[in-house]
Amino acid sequence: MKKAEPNFGHEEMDYPLAEIFQRAFKEFQKLDTEIISLEKEYKQNKNWQITQKIFQIVPKRTEAGVVILFSAMAWLEKTLYAYAICYLDPDSYDEHFGNARMLTRWLLVPRICQNKIIEEDNPSINDFRELICARNAVIHPKRQIMHNPSVSHRKVDKEANRFLAACRKAERTVSNLRQMLLPPEGEKQSCTG
Repeated sequence: MKKAEPNFGHEEMDYPLAEIFQRAFKEFQKLDTEIISLEKEYKQNKNWQITQKIFQIVPKRTEAGVVILFSAMAWLEKTLYAYAICYLDPDSYDEHFGNARMLTRWLLVPRICQNKIIEEDNPSINDFRELICARNAVIHPKRQIMHNPSVSHRKVDKEANRFLAACRKAERTVSNLRQMLLPPEGEKQSCTG
């Protein structure tokens, strides 16, 4: 461990990840509800103007969804880091977990810090996997070559549905993961993140 330098207090850049996430989630919910309503109306009326409204709203919902995915992942990473450095040296955390996958960190850090065992098949961890997959699909999109249009369309549809499902469950996913870091009922919290 390197020798500590003189410390004159603490200052950090504040990125309001929770607020960004919550605003994006509310916007996504509003637009998603509107699209679902318009789609039902279209099935009854088959009016092209309804289709036009849907096409105008979909990009806005997608934008809100992308903000949800990235702010959720950043907020969760920041939360886990704040939790970890209550128990571990920050340099040690960076050295041992800096290159680990996010999912691995969420499984190991609570175990190392407080002997909390989070099972890999925990429903919240499975929701987290979906959030990660949806975010990764945004970062590393897979092109669909149109050798077989119906197969390509199904694959694109699957990714779109994964994206929407992850965005729709994001608030619950984030809340459940953050809840996992809290001490058991009756124990005092030594540090908050």
